[in-house]
Amino acid sequence: MTSALFPCPPLAPLLRVEIRELTSLSVLSVLVLPTTEYPVHDIPLSHSMYRTMFQIAKLPQIPSIRIWRPYRVTSERGAETEVVHFRGISDARGRLMVLMTHNTDIADAWEREGEDRDYFQHFSPDGYAVGINVLLYTMAH
Repeated sequence: MTSALFPCPPLAPLLRVEIRELTSLSVLSVLVLPTTEYPVHDIPLSHSMYRTMFQIAKLPQIPSIRIWRPYRVTSERGAETEVVHFRGISDARGRLMVLMTHNTDIADAWEREGEDRDYFQHFSPDGYAVGINVLLYTMAH
């Protein structure tokens, strides 16, 4: 089943999910991966993915560049979105197949390199550290 869903199994898709979208994602994932066999779970900071190359001590909250430029805040909706979550779906052997990030626009850390020097310098070190760790972890597992 894994090879049919993910033709390139070592690469876990990265998804950024908002609160209102989390329900939709959960409903859609049930259509593909039954929750009885593939439940969505939190990925704690003790997970080895956070230590693959860089030591991740805190999940970075990276705002959308559209929020950062005018407001210079990291939580896009104040208290409602101030806690970052990394969640995943693993196979029967515990290998991470899907990684979902919530309340962080982690991909903007490496997508916005040429758009805003301040944004890039502020968020890219943590964003790249997470991205590289995820890539190395998925390739090794």
